[in-house]
Amino acid sequence: MDSKKKSNLLSDFQIKDFIKELEHSESKRRFKKSKVRTFTVNTKECRGEAEIIRLIIEEKNWRETLYGKSNLAWFGLALTEEELLNASNQLCNRIPCLEVISRKRITGELLKIAFKYFEEEFLIFPPTYLLPEDTSALVHEMKASNMFIVKPTQGCQGDGIFLAQTWSDLEKASVYWGDFVVQKYIHPPMLLYQKKFDLRIYALVTNVEPLCLFLNQEGLARFCTQDYKKPTKSNIRNHYIHLTNYSLNKTSGNFVHTDELFEPNEGSKQTLTSVFEAIKQAGYNVQEIKTQINQAIAKTFAAVQPVLSNLYRNCLRQHKIKQMKCFQIIGVDVMLDKKGKAWVIELNANPSLRTDYEEEVSPGITRSYPSVLDYHVKSQVITDAIEIARMPTEAQLATLQYGSYDKISLEDYCEPETLLFFEKCKKVFEGFAGPRDLTVVSKSRFRRMGRVLCDKKVPGLVMADFDIIYGKVARKFDISNLDFVAFISALEEIIKKSYGTENLHSKTLKVFKLLERNIKN
Repeated sequence: MDSKKKSNLLSDFQIKDFIKELEHSESKRRFKKSKVRTFTVNTKECRGEAEIIRLIIEEKNWRETLYGKSNLAWFGLALTEEELLNASNQLCNRIPCLEVISRKRITGELLKIAFKYFEEEFLIFPPTYLLPEDTSALVHEMKASNMFIVKPTQGCQGDGIFLAQTWSDLEKASVYWGDFVVQKYIHPPMLLYQKKFDLRIYALVTNVEPLCLFLNQEGLARFCTQDYKKPTKSNIRNHYIHLTNYSLNKTSGNFVHTDELFEPNEGSKQTLTSVFEAIKQAGYNVQEIKTQINQAIAKTFAAVQPVLSNLYRNCLRQHKIKQMKCFQIIGVDVMLDKKGKAWVIELNANPSLRTDYEEEVSPGITRSYPSVLDYHVKSQVITDAIEIARMPTEAQLATLQYGSYDKISLEDYCEPETLLFFEKCKKVFEGFAGPRDLTVVSKSRFRRMGRVLCDKKVPGLVMADFDIIYGKVARKFDISNLDFVAFISALEEIIKKSYGTENLHSKTLKVFKLLERNIKN
C-alpha cells in the first residue's frame, strides 16, 4: 500500500476516539430527552367534564394527577381564594373574576352603556331592561304589544326563564326585580325545519390586558322540539316552542339525538358545520352571517373588557400575585333572526363540557350514553385551548389561527374611537378608585374628582352637586361605593348638569381630558 493511500486511512486510535465521541453524543442526547417531562394535568377539581378531560389526556399521552403541583390545574367551577393562591404558579383554566360576565345584569349594564354612546355600532343585543330603574321604559314598550323574555340574572340552563307580554304578567310572577333582566323577544327568528334554534359559540380568552380572544370554528346549535309559532297569550308557557335551552328540550318526547357531524339533519342538537350547511341551502349568505357573529362577539367583549381588566388586576393585587398563566373557555349564545342578523343573547363563563346524553330506558329510569357529536365538538374546543394557553403570551398575541381556533382582534371589528373611549373610561375610573381597592370609588374620592372639575371651571357645577349626585347614584344601585357601572352613571349625571344631554359622547371625552391630567400613571 503506497503512502498516499495510507494517509487517507484512520488509525486504530483515531477510530476508537471517533466511536467514543459518537457514544458520548448519543448519551447526551438520551439524557436530554429523558429530562423532557410529560405534561401533567390535575383533575381533582373537575366536575361534569372529567370524562372528556381524561380522554384528552390519554389521546395526547399526557399524565393525570390528583395531588401536588402539575403543569395544568383544571377546575370545574370558579376559583376559591385558596384555589387561586395554589393555582397561581401553574397553568389554570380559570381567569380570576371572569365569571362576572355570566351575570346577565352586569353584562346588560355594560352593553347598555356601550349602546348609549355608540348606538349604531352596538345594535348587537336585544333591547334589555334592568329593573327597577328601567321600569317606565319597559311599561311603555309593553304597551306596543311586544313580547319579552324574563331571565334570572345569575340563572343557567333555562331555570326561571319565562315569557311576558304585559306588566301584569310580571307582577303576577312576584319576582324580586334586582335578580332579573328583561329582554325583547326576537321575532321572527330564523327557522330551520320549522323550529327555532340558537347557536353556542365557544370563545377562548388567554389574556385580559391586552385582551387575547379566539373563537372556535366548530360549535353547537340547540333546537326547540316543537314547531315555531308566534308567541301569544295561549302559547307563551310552552317552552318547547320558544326556549332553545338544551336542558329544557332534552326532556321533551320529541327530542331527536343525532351523531351526524357534517350534513344537514333534523337533530335537536347539531354541529355548527351541519347548521351552516342547512342555512346555506335555505338561501342565506353563510359567510356574511359568520362575519356578523364575529363582529357581535368582538364588540361584546370590547364592552365588558374594562371591567374584566379592572377586576383581574385588583384580584392579583389583593392576593399579592405578580402574574398568572391562565385561560378560560366561554360559551357565547347567539340568535339569528329571519333576516340573518346575529344577536348576542348572553355569555356563559361555565359552559357545559359534558359529552354524554341521557335517555329514558324505562319509566322513571334514565341511562347515560356517550355522545359522538358532543365529543367531536368539545374535544377540539378543549384540546386546542390548552395548546394555545401553553404558548408564551407573546406567541398567543401573535397567533392568528391555531387548530380549530381563529384569533378575533377587537381592532378589526370595533372603531378606534370606541376602543379609545372604553380605555379612557377605565383609566379615569381607576384613577379615582381607592389605592387599596381598584374596583370602587368612595365618596371622598368622588369629591376629589369634583374638586378637580370645579377648579377647571366646568360650568354649572359646585361641590354640593357632587354630594347630591353621589347619593342619588348610590341609592339607584343600592351600594355604598361606586363600582364601574355606577361611576359611569354618576359621570353622566355630572355631564348632563354641566353641558346638557346633547352630544354626550363628545362632552364625556372633554371631561375625561380634564380629569386625565390629574391622574398619576
